[in-house]
Amino acid sequence: MSGQGPEEPETTPGLTELAALLLSVENVEEALRHLARMAVVVIPDGPSCGITVLRDGRFTTVVYSGSIPASVDEAQYEHGDGPCLEAMRTGSPVVVQDLASEKRWDGFPAVALAAGAHGVYAHPLEAAGKVLGALNLYAHEPDLFPEPVQRIAMHFVEPAAVLLSGVLRQIGQARLIDELRSGMSSRAVIDQAIGIIMAQRHCGPREALAMLRRISNDRNVKLREVAAGVVQAVAAGRPDAG
Repeated sequence: MSGQGPEEPETTPGLTELAALLLSVENVEEALRHLARMAVVVIPDGPSCGITVLRDGRFTTVVYSGSIPASVDEAQYEHGDGPCLEAMRTGSPVVVQDLASEKRWDGFPAVALAAGAHGVYAHPLEAAGKVLGALNLYAHEPDLFPEPVQRIAMHFVEPAAVLLSGVLRQIGQARLIDELRSGMSSRAVIDQAIGIIMAQRHCGPREALAMLRRISNDRNVKLREVAAGVVQAVAAGRPDAG
């Protein structure tokens, strides 16, 4: 089918509402949820929508909306293959008009059909040239993803990729902050232990740190744990923590 289908102009108010929603929501993850819910409303025949991401070496569904259960998304991860994983692997959209006649993906079609999904549209989500995840649409009847509907679905791909990139960036920042806090805490404990050893052994900071490192290596224990033991020993009133 060529040209613009009759459904496409009717989606304009929905897409305008989507843009307004995304601009008004401060939390990136909540905006991603709005996008999934809006996809269900705007795309003809109301497919279910899930967004898959690879996180820490594992696939997971970060948001999901629609009447078809999210288990259809998760079944792909259990089988280790499926349309959304293929879209992420190849970097190209995957369209299945009727899962009843699909022979790929090692039993996934049967699981999807049992969950009520008869068609699939999976599109990779890319940012800065890297595939971050996939936008997955599941139709409750066959043949609901003709070309005009696919063009409508494409309106959701770019904002979904941008939002998913923001979610992953937030996760990365949170981990970095945790690591920095942990590092600062470790540094504080080590500095306390160095001060204690300096006072007890009448030595300089280098000698005190060398002593901590020697104990750490001899006992195969992290330096922070050795330092914490020194601090705890002094707090317990033991006269020679070193």
